[in-house]
Amino acid sequence: MELTTALTTPRSRRGRPLRLPTDRAPRTGLVVDSRPRLSWLLALSRLHSGRPEHLNREAFGRALVQVGVNADQSRISRWESGSMQLPGRAFFGYECVLGTPAGGYELLADQVRRSLDPDAAAPRLELAAGYETDGGRLDGLFAAIAACEHDGTDWMRLAGALEQHRQLYLSAPVWADLCAKLLDELVRSTGIAHLRRQVTAEAVLRHPEGGRAMLAAIRDLASTCGAPNLAFATRPLRNVPGHEVNRLFVEMLAAPGALRQAASQIIPVRLARGLFSDSCTDLLLAHLGQLFRGRGRPGIPTQALDIIAALPPGPQAALLARIPAGAQHEARLVLEHGELTSPERARRVTAAICRRIADPQGISVSHDSDPMLASLVHEALFHVHGERRHLASVLLGASPYAHSLPAAVVAAAGELDPGTIGRCLTLVADLRPPSEVVAPVLAWALHHPEARVRGRSLVALSGVATGLPETATQQVVEVARADPDASVRALAVNLLGMAGACSLDALIREGHTSTPVAAWWRRGTPVLEDRPAS
Repeated sequence: MELTTALTTPRSRRGRPLRLPTDRAPRTGLVVDSRPRLSWLLALSRLHSGRPEHLNREAFGRALVQVGVNADQSRISRWESGSMQLPGRAFFGYECVLGTPAGGYELLADQVRRSLDPDAAAPRLELAAGYETDGGRLDGLFAAIAACEHDGTDWMRLAGALEQHRQLYLSAPVWADLCAKLLDELVRSTGIAHLRRQVTAEAVLRHPEGGRAMLAAIRDLASTCGAPNLAFATRPLRNVPGHEVNRLFVEMLAAPGALRQAASQIIPVRLARGLFSDSCTDLLLAHLGQLFRGRGRPGIPTQALDIIAALPPGPQAALLARIPAGAQHEARLVLEHGELTSPERARRVTAAICRRIADPQGISVSHDSDPMLASLVHEALFHVHGERRHLASVLLGASPYAHSLPAAVVAAAGELDPGTIGRCLTLVADLRPPSEVVAPVLAWALHHPEARVRGRSLVALSGVATGLPETATQQVVEVARADPDASVRALAVNLLGMAGACSLDALIREGHTSTPVAAWWRRGTPVLEDRPAS
């Protein structure tokens, strides 16, 4: 049974049968039309809500009207076809009627539009309604945050208020305390909780006074020994202009370990947006060689390819001329196709994964019934720009396919080379994988001969929706103690910290090499997830 059969039963009395939007994004570059992707997400979520009345657009329109959204069958058709820019109120209405986490669709739209579709206006945060003009409610909001009696929806309300009140005054100590608290939660959160805090951090950075305090807080965190998940903390800076921000990333690229790794994920976005001056670009070229040193295998690291692809033509040609002939040939092929592997191989791996995916009703999905699915899987795995890979993964994770996609990716990855396994595991990490993928992914973390696969396996396990069972936790403890690669041991400690494992105390007493990471986690609480909003 094809997906299209399920989507048109029962049929609406009027209107055209639904055709899911298809992706029109070019394979290269960092700019896409966000409309088809966001429309696809809303259409798919409605059709797979599990409630038969939602299949009928007319009935769904009445449900939207009941939650205060002006909608009818014709308007829903236009929203879900990708033919028009979706208003923020539409995302809010779908969340209310479908019962999805508050702000989830709104925030995802905000991220996709600001990062990939700069000509599209980001939607107003509907959850913040009333906080923009009501001083008393704002005072209560700041009091709740100061007393640690807040959650992610409070951060969203703050983000909405800051967008409306560009001149909102807070004293410097209040800004500093607020930014430190927000960053501490940002690096410890996952899923919708993480997205809420990331959007809030970006709103603070756009505020004249808050931006200075947030940049100072990010710099302080980057200099803190043992601070985990630095890429989470620096990601809000990807679209922020300014020489001081550029200088921070150049310094991080020149540093070892996690700092360089975090910088290499954000620099390409800033380059593609033209946020680096010529002098900063020259400094980047001088430090880019750091990404090639100390590698125990041939080829160009993915982070370097991402930066090379984002460089202007002149600096790009100059850099390519400096690297060995074999690596230069590999880079030119990647730049030509905009993908991290050959187009034929990318299509073959994508098809192998999509064959294993089922929709929420257990129906196998064909490429013809939902071509957007294959486009996003393809992009999440193989696009040269990390920002497009990441946001394709986030869209998939918000879709109804999220329940079966992680297992499909893991099953297909077992037949692939170590580099592609690593990319598959990065996708799995963004999907909040279910408990059934723990065993095969943990087996890679324990036994795979390549350190990069063992490390990516541990990162993927940190997002498991139900947490790690006790037996798996003990096996991760042994990885933290005995893995021959220091970076893998550090990732194991970070995973134990996010899981709130008591075994971190033993690792600290033993004088483990990752003691600073362990100590950071022991001073606070483990992974943070928001309670459902009322």
